[in-house]
Amino acid sequence: MPTSPLVGRDDELAVLQAAVAAVARGERRLVVVQGEPGIGKTRLLDALQDMLSHRHGVVLRGHATELESDAPLAAVLEAFGSPAGIEVEDEPTTAPPMSPATRWRLYRTITDRLDSLAADEPVALILDDMHWADPVTLEFLEHSIRRPPKRAHLLVLAARPGSVVDRLRDAERMSGGSAVVIGAFGLLSMFDQLSRLSLHLQSWLTSAHLRWLVELG
Repeated sequence: MPTSPLVGRDDELAVLQAAVAAVARGERRLVVVQGEPGIGKTRLLDALQDMLSHRHGVVLRGHATELESDAPLAAVLEAFGSPAGIEVEDEPTTAPPMSPATRWRLYRTITDRLDSLAADEPVALILDDMHWADPVTLEFLEHSIRRPPKRAHLLVLAARPGSVVDRLRDAERMSGGSAVVIGAFGLLSMFDQLSRLSLHLQSWLTSAHLRWLVELG
């Protein structure tokens, strides 16, 4: 949950709120949050989790890391192992790669469990830093996009711009859907945010504070 208000993110927050509302109505949504490092992708995911908590939704959240970029399904297993979720059986920890049939069964197991969780309340699977995701995770995401759970759910993926985002958007287009893409945040957007932040600070800084800051300068 964000510890302070997000400044200059009204448009992005509105997109997330619309996606949450759509899932609450019984629809499926895919949202891709893309942007360069440090631009605020994770903060937006925090805000999304806050929105879902107010709707009493189930939030499954995981993130990929560079050190786990060769660990199959690391981010997905982290999400299902969270307090709000469940652990996926048969976690692939052995050295030999899984066969296509084994991977398919595992993907169907995860999808079925998402359906089960979505029976009574909205479900969101939120995965951060997907640019570090391992090949099995990316294959699962393509599977989930092309053959999604039957019940309403929200799939949110955050990543840096590049081949991973392009691959996931291609999967959505091939399935006949249309992903909601937030970002990438450019330099102009950053200047706009700084301007808004300046106005935000001025709203509570007193004239004494301002004089003190001038003297320090």
